[in-house]
Amino acid sequence: MGAQMSTESMTLPSPTTEGIPLGARRIGILAALLLGVAVAGAGLGLGMDAAVGAFAGGVVALVNFWLLSRFVVSVTGEGDEVHWGVLLSRLMFKLGFLGVCLWVMLVPLALNVLGVIIGLSVVVMAATLAQALGLAS
Repeated sequence: MGAQMSTESMTLPSPTTEGIPLGARRIGILAALLLGVAVAGAGLGLGMDAAVGAFAGGVVALVNFWLLSRFVVSVTGEGDEVHWGVLLSRLMFKLGFLGVCLWVMLVPLALNVLGVIIGLSVVVMAATLAQALGLAS
């Protein structure tokens, strides 16, 4: 006999038509707080150029997370039907925009690559921490 899975843990949060879901908002706030820690740590450990890179990468990560949350809410919050074409086109536009942002940060601005990577990782760290603390739901 295998272990029975609860279907309650597999349900998605109910769509919202305004703002972003509470769990995503908590992750965004936690990521913004972690960005401050990441910038300070990069500055102390690697120098001011890494702190600037971490800040720039963190801002891009936070904007990306906010846009992703908004896109999903706007597409799924309009009734029972998901508009896959609209969602896919918005996500492709966002991906291109992120590529341009990263290129500008790394090529013309020549920001510290390790700092940018540190900044880009704040949303992942925040999502992991929020899940561990039970804030993501």
